[in-house]
Amino acid sequence: MIKLIVILLVSLCLSFTAQAQDETGKVSIGQTRTLKSEVLDETRTIKVWLPESYANSGATYPVMYLLDAEMSMRFAKAAATVAELGEDKIPEMIVVGIDNTNRNRDMFPGQDGARSGADDFLTFLTDELFAHVDTAFRTTNYRILTGHSNSALFVVYALLKQPESFNAYFAISPMLGWRKPEMLSLARQSLTSFPNRNTFLYIEYGDQDYDHVIKVVPEFVEILQEVAPMALKHRVDVLPGEGHVPNPSYRDALLALFPDFQMKEENLARGINAIDEHYREFNSNSLPVLILQVTRYTTWQLQAPTGPDLFLSHENVQDQK
Repeated sequence: MIKLIVILLVSLCLSFTAQAQDETGKVSIGQTRTLKSEVLDETRTIKVWLPESYANSGATYPVMYLLDAEMSMRFAKAAATVAELGEDKIPEMIVVGIDNTNRNRDMFPGQDGARSGADDFLTFLTDELFAHVDTAFRTTNYRILTGHSNSALFVVYALLKQPESFNAYFAISPMLGWRKPEMLSLARQSLTSFPNRNTFLYIEYGDQDYDHVIKVVPEFVEILQEVAPMALKHRVDVLPGEGHVPNPSYRDALLALFPDFQMKEENLARGINAIDEHYREFNSNSLPVLILQVTRYTTWQLQAPTGPDLFLSHENVQDQK
């Protein structure tokens, strides 16, 4: 709780510039970039936070894509959470926040199956933003999509419409009620033909949330439990006493995605063979490509060869960015 309060207080003071500190002495986090989207016919702004080790490691990193990043406190909170947990509880990763220009246009699926701005926005993510980020930064192909409220509605839509776009989907208080018939119908249709690819869906909301959440998400979850394949792992947390977009959501989602990442002290004491064994087992059960900080001094990289088997390599870097 104390860490959460500190994160929120610091977040209020953060500005987003390319420098850690500007000439006025303001503290900043991350950098701001723009790209011209041909799909959306507009210029989009993104915010990028890099883990502390990025400058000197030469390693590649998973990417967490965060919607609604113009809400600066949310971006700062996401980056701070990833930084804290990345010390030993989750893989270090890059956070890319996407500012809205027209939130309702981009986040709402079409009614009665009609194409909408959400389809164009999803195409922007997969066809333009991924390439931009992968070119500018050292990334793996492991991607997480995170949204809140209406943007969480889009997260669920993206999972159902184009499930191979991301490896994990975090939907915080998804307002499925805005498109209840369409989303429930799409869920049943999509989940029955879901690709055989490990994917994770995390949903969190409060028991005092809006009706568009608490009255519709349970129906969606029933469909998940009925027809979702084994490849789609999912977890739904309803927090007592919480309302819309609960405060612990980023932390809860990341720990749910990586429940066994943290090494136990007794395994660390057993040396490198125990570390190798732990992360081989962890990776084969969970993720294709990860950067792992397994001790304070050594970075180990998991890389995927051409086949399904995975291996660990130390400081094995193909390129420098």
